[in-house]
Amino acid sequence: MPQYEAYVCEYTANWIAMKLRWGLSVDAAERDTPAVRVAAWPDVELTGSRAR
Repeated sequence: MPQYEAYVCEYTANWIAMKLRWGLSVDAAERDTPAVRVAAWPDVELTGSRAR
């Protein structure tokens, strides 16, 4: 995670979007940690589309 706390939310959202876009798998730790963080940011919306 970035050391700059103000960027953690954006970094996490981008990380999740990248995993979803490319259909990459995640392990249990990866899956659980971002979900908890994003739940703390109610105004964050994850958008994107799958890569072709």
